[in-house]
Amino acid sequence: MRQSNLQTPSSGGYLADDEASPSPTTNTPQGETSPNNRANNASRGSRSQAGHNDEAREPVPPSSEGPLETRLLGENAQDNASANLQPSAAAAGPSNPDLGDTTTDNTDSEAVAMGTLHNDIIGDVPPSAQEPFQSTDIVPAVAAGNHYAVLLTENYRDLLRAVWNDERDKRSALLGLPLMSWWEITIPLLATVPGPLLNELMIGNISLAARGTGPLADILQFGKANSTDRPAVYSLALVDERSGEAPTPNELREMLEVMAKYPLREHDQLASEVDAAMPTQQSTEMPALSRRKYLVTGHGDISPERENNVEVFRKALTARLDQIPAEDADKPMSRPLQRFGWTIASRPGDELHLRHDGFNYIMGLTESIFRYLNHHHLPNNYRLDANPICFMWEPEHPVAGEILFTCIGDGYIENGGGFSYNSADQNNNSADIYNTRLGEATARFVRHTTAFCTNMRNERQRLEEDVAERKRLKASIQRAEDLKSRREEIRIAEREARAKFKESEKEWPKILEERRRLEQGILPPEHQARIDEIIENAQKEMEEVMAQSMADARKQLDLDGGIHKQAVRNVLASGKPRSRIAYVLEKRRLLAAQQPTDEDPSIYDIPPDEDEAEPSSAAAQVETPGEHDEMEDDITDYTNSDAGDDAAAAQMETSGDGDETDYTGSDGEGNADSYKLLEREES
Repeated sequence: MRQSNLQTPSSGGYLADDEASPSPTTNTPQGETSPNNRANNASRGSRSQAGHNDEAREPVPPSSEGPLETRLLGENAQDNASANLQPSAAAAGPSNPDLGDTTTDNTDSEAVAMGTLHNDIIGDVPPSAQEPFQSTDIVPAVAAGNHYAVLLTENYRDLLRAVWNDERDKRSALLGLPLMSWWEITIPLLATVPGPLLNELMIGNISLAARGTGPLADILQFGKANSTDRPAVYSLALVDERSGEAPTPNELREMLEVMAKYPLREHDQLASEVDAAMPTQQSTEMPALSRRKYLVTGHGDISPERENNVEVFRKALTARLDQIPAEDADKPMSRPLQRFGWTIASRPGDELHLRHDGFNYIMGLTESIFRYLNHHHLPNNYRLDANPICFMWEPEHPVAGEILFTCIGDGYIENGGGFSYNSADQNNNSADIYNTRLGEATARFVRHTTAFCTNMRNERQRLEEDVAERKRLKASIQRAEDLKSRREEIRIAEREARAKFKESEKEWPKILEERRRLEQGILPPEHQARIDEIIENAQKEMEEVMAQSMADARKQLDLDGGIHKQAVRNVLASGKPRSRIAYVLEKRRLLAAQQPTDEDPSIYDIPPDEDEAEPSSAAAQVETPGEHDEMEDDITDYTNSDAGDDAAAAQMETSGDGDETDYTGSDGEGNADSYKLLEREES
C-alpha cells in the first residue's frame, strides 16, 4: 500500500475540510479560528506522522492478473493519479475583508481515527457477495430510466466516463485529471460492489434491503458486521428505524414546513424544541436565546451560507415532491434522502454522525425535525441508518469513491436527492493519515469476500471487445475518408449511372407492352421478323440442298449414259454377237474400271466361241455406215441398277410371245435378231 502524496490546501494533507470551497459568506470574524478548526489542526501533525510509519511495507493488491489489472492497479498508474487528484490552491477559499470570515467549517468533516489492524472475517461469506456483476442485476434501474444504469449495462468504463464528464468541472480534485487515471482508480472500486447493491444505490433503498431477506440482505448484513475499523464509503439514509422505509411525500412536506420556520426569530420556541430533539455537545454549550445549532457557527450567529444551503435543499426537495402523483403522496418514497461519506474506521465514524457531532448540518436538521414531529404526532420514527457500500485499500480511493457514489446515488442537495451541500472531495480529511497496513488488510478482505478478480477479468474482456470494435469502426471511417477523397470520381460515376438508368427507364413501357403481348400469345414485330427470317433461310438452304442433289443426280445420269454408250460401242466393235449378256458384262467392266475396286475388270471380258473363227481385225472394224450412230440414238440408259440389267437380260431370254430365242450367236440371223432385240430393249 502506498502512502498518498496528495495535498489539502489548508493543512498540507490531501483533502480539504468541509466548506473549504470559495464562498461569498463567512462564519467567523476575519483572522479568528473556529474551535473545531483549532482542535483539528493541533492534532493533525502527530496523527499524520503516525500514519507515515508504515511507509516501508508495500501491500499486495487484490489482484494482479492480466494486463488490465496491472494497468489499473500498477504503481506508476496510481502515482500519476495521485499527482493529478489535487485540488487547486483556490479551493481553500478567498481571504478578503469584504467577505468576512473564511474559516473552514468542519462540521461535515470525517472524524479522524487511525483504525485497528485485524484480518478476522466475521461470519461466512455469502455466496451472492462473490457472484460477478451482470447487466441483469440492474434491470430495475434501467427500466426506471436511470442514465448511469443504462451505461453500466455495457461496461464499467462507460458509466465512469459519464461521471467524469458530469463532475470534472464541479469537483476540484478532478481538475486536470485524465480520464485514464480516473478509470485506473475507480474501476477497481466498482468491481468490488455486487450488482444488486449498485441497483439499490441508484434507484432503491439500501436500508430497506438490509432489513429484508435474500441475497442482497445477506451481503449488506455481512458488510455491516465486518465494517468495524475497515476503510469504506458508506451510505447514511433517513429511514424508519423499524421498517427501513423512507418517509412519505406528505411527511416530507410537513418536515419542510418546520424547516422553513426554523431560522425565523418568531419561531424561537420551535427552534429550541428542534435543537433539543437530538442533544449534542454543541447544543449544551450554546446560549438558550441563540439556539439554532444547525445554522450557527463559531461565535453563535446564524451563518448566511448555511441558511442559503438549507433553502436550496428545501426548494429542490419540494420540486422533487411536486413530480410525484397525488395518489402516491402517502406511500413511502422509493429512494430515501441519503448521504455518501468516507471513513477510515467505519463504525466509530458512523456513530459520530448519528450523534450529530462533526456532522452534516442539513442532515442533522432534517433528522431533528422528524424527531420533533415524532414527539408531537408523527407515528414513524425516522432516523439515520448507516451501511457500508465499498471497502477501500488505496489512499486515492476515498476522494474518487465519494465523488463516484455521491454522483450515481444522487446525494447532492441541488437535486433534492441527498444531504451533501459541499463537493464530495472536500469532506474526508482523514485520508491524509492513511494507514498502509490497514489498507493491506482491507485489500486481502476484498479479495476473499467479493467478486473483484472475476469482475476485473470480465471488464478486461469487454475492453478487448471494444478495442476490436473500435478497430473495425476505424477501418470503416478510413473507407469513408477514401470515398471522400474520390468524391469527384464518384460524382462522375453517379452521373453516368443516373444517365443509364434514365435510358433504361424509357425502355420499361416497351418491355411491359411486350410482356403483355407475349402473355396474349403475340410476338413482338422484331421477334416475328426474326422468326420469318429464320424460316426463309431454312427454305433457301433446303432449296440449295435439293438443287445440289439434282445436279449430283444429273451428273450421275450423265456418267451412266456415257458408260452405256461406251459399252454398246465396245460390244459392236468386238465383232462378237450382239447379245444382252455381252452388253451387261461390258457395262459392268467399264463401271469397275471407272470406280476402282479389288475386282479384276478382265473378268467381264467376253470369251470367243471355240468353233467360230476369229475375224480379222480389219473385218471386225468394218461397220455399216450409220449403223453405230443409229444404234446410239435409239438406245436409252438401262444401267441405273443391276436389277435393271438383270431384268433386261431376262427379257432378252424370251421373245415377246414367249418363244425361246437363240442368243448364242450360232448363225447370222440369230445375231441380227439379238441386236434388234437389244435395240428394242434399250429403247
